[in-house]
Amino acid sequence: MKKHAVVLTLTLLELLALLLLAFFGLVMRRDLAATYGLDEGGELRAALIGTSTRVALSPWFAPAVGAAGALLFAWAWLARGVARNRWLGAALVVTVLGLGWAIWAAYSPAFERLGDARTGLGIFDGRPLV
Repeated sequence: MKKHAVVLTLTLLELLALLLLAFFGLVMRRDLAATYGLDEGGELRAALIGTSTRVALSPWFAPAVGAAGALLFAWAWLARGVARNRWLGAALVVTVLGLGWAIWAAYSPAFERLGDARTGLGIFDGRPLV
């Protein structure tokens, strides 16, 4: 039973991570891109957004991370014995780290703006926030 518990746990965690990544890619990414003006051709705002945020909010990033995690997950189920656990762990790490980085990068401009509120300067135009 112990042997199957590890495989079951890693499988359920990977499926949960892929579900959260799909939610990020289909719902959150679109809303954040619209908020930052990346979807409507706002060149000025897009130029002021960091490269990591543009990559995280690009339409290809979430599917690429999901595909890498799903590919490792499928490869794990072709393996036997201890190798299966290692491949399942690798798939989980790739998916969760990709999702975590994407969420961090997507929300970093909002937190930078909060940091700029202390100094009184806006992030997009350099004018005082007050």
